[in-house]
Amino acid sequence: MSSSSEHRGLPWGQQFLIADTTARTGLEYYLLVIREDSVISVLSDATNTLNMVTAMGISGKTLRAGDKLFAKKGHKMTNITFASGSAWAYKEDI
Repeated sequence: MSSSSEHRGLPWGQQFLIADTTARTGLEYYLLVIREDSVISVLSDATNTLNMVTAMGISGKTLRAGDKLFAKKGHKMTNITFASGSAWAYKEDI
């Protein structure tokens, strides 16, 4: 897995490439699209009260290319750390 981060502005929001194991905090994503076999170790909301890894049942599981993870209604994915793999993260423009 390469260490990189890329940002692209899109009409429906912003798209960020997460392709390393660096903890991501501070931005609010509504969708992750997995690019390759990936394992997510941390995924929670802005208040850190919802452990989305547990809630989605993906703890220790390998996600496959093309899998999509949507934030639970009323929540945004804010704290994200990949153990392996990569994904596109989508953030709404406000």
